[in-house]
Amino acid sequence: MMRERLLWLAIGAVANLPATAAPTFTQLSGREIVSRFSGMEFTDGVHWAYTFERGGRVSFTSMGRAGSGKWRVNGNQLCYDRQRGEACFEVWVSGNQVQLRRPRSELSEDGVLQNPDRK
Repeated sequence: MMRERLLWLAIGAVANLPATAAPTFTQLSGREIVSRFSGMEFTDGVHWAYTFERGGRVSFTSMGRAGSGKWRVNGNQLCYDRQRGEACFEVWVSGNQVQLRRPRSELSEDGVLQNPDRK
């Protein structure tokens, strides 16, 4: 009887804890990708940063190495040059949080979209 009472007290305590909602991400269309990414920096804040310049040029730093290439929108995907060639991603956002997701994959590159002058 005592164990049962303690179990119900524990269940009640857990049920009354505040729930933390996970951010809700929505997928951007091609037009929205151009609007949001032009002139902005996508970064994890530590290891890498990609600056998507107006006109289709992308510059990046990754683990201390710098480079540049091109970016474009293909349908509803963001495509840009990487060290191993071009990669295309679906773009999902929640506020300034961004996930670049490969189609048909659960993997994503997570970072924030910010003004490049904000360093």
